[in-house]
Amino acid sequence: MISKFFLNYKLNDYANNKIIINNNEKVIDCSLGTNPYIDENKLHKKISSIPFNVNSYPSYDEYDILKKELCNLWDKAISAKLTYDNISFSTGTRSILKILNSFFLDKNSIVLGYSPQFSRYVSEVELQESKYIDYKLSQKNNYKFILDDFIKYIDKKYDLIYIDNPNNPTGQIIDIKDIEKIISIAQKYHTYVIIDEAYGDYMDDSNSAISLINKYDNVIILRSATKFYGLANLGIGYLVANEEIIKLFDKANIMFPISDFTCKSFIWAIKNFNFFKYTKNLVQKNKEKLINSLNPNNYLYTNTSTPIMTIKSNKYEHISNKLLEYNIITESCDGFQNLNSQFTRIRIPKEIDSLIEKLKIII
Repeated sequence: MISKFFLNYKLNDYANNKIIINNNEKVIDCSLGTNPYIDENKLHKKISSIPFNVNSYPSYDEYDILKKELCNLWDKAISAKLTYDNISFSTGTRSILKILNSFFLDKNSIVLGYSPQFSRYVSEVELQESKYIDYKLSQKNNYKFILDDFIKYIDKKYDLIYIDNPNNPTGQIIDIKDIEKIISIAQKYHTYVIIDEAYGDYMDDSNSAISLINKYDNVIILRSATKFYGLANLGIGYLVANEEIIKLFDKANIMFPISDFTCKSFIWAIKNFNFFKYTKNLVQKNKEKLINSLNPNNYLYTNTSTPIMTIKSNKYEHISNKLLEYNIITESCDGFQNLNSQFTRIRIPKEIDSLIEKLKIII
């Protein structure tokens, strides 16, 4: 018999909406967190020539090669000294979170987070019939994360702490010193801390919690190749944790979680970082341009290096629907805790001048 709880559960996912455009005007897509600045034709040409055998199961040898590349990447970036035993893979960070929850949580578990942040994780916790408690970012601070307010929540009752960094949907970045303080306090209560760095490639490598992996045994870091590296359709995420957690994760993970082609494509992307690097400057330049065009009351606290931000307007009950009238596709924040439909998330597009002109009219 199917669980009544599961049948009746209302999924909380900001990316569930189907968008319908009713005219032929050019669309400005500011929705999901892909990288629109990449020359997709060149990228497709590069990775489509990667050899792999369709009629074979994925090779664990390829996984080891990818692990080696990631170890080298982080050793060069921040002297992280990762080993193969610190890394595992799955089909995106969402799958990783689901697997981690499967062995961390049960009906009596409680997870501490803050809001707003990645809303689907809240649903993943609740689907385990666990409880999610959030520290609500304050409107008076323009939704900026305040460490001293958050750490007041940390105590022994929590089985997990989940932190989005950079934050989705605001695009703000929590400083690594604040992240370390959270991990240090949680360690006293033997509580694991998940740092979701799905947008982490847009912040300085030194701000990644991967720098703390050999200092604390209670930290788990998630990373994605779907954002900055433009491999969203391949669906690849990886986690970095201590050997014990990786063993548990691999036990719960599906067999052959990523294909050889996916694996080799990510290896190519890591080795060809300069192919993607220039997009960071474009994101920052255009985001600064957008911020400078807006009234400070119309956007939430953010960092200019990240490709997403949240705008707000009291003029409309559902701002994303109003933007859609002008063929601007965004992600409504009614799916995020602590926000509502008067807020919407914007991914910084290439058509920044056109977006700015339309926003001047709308908000």
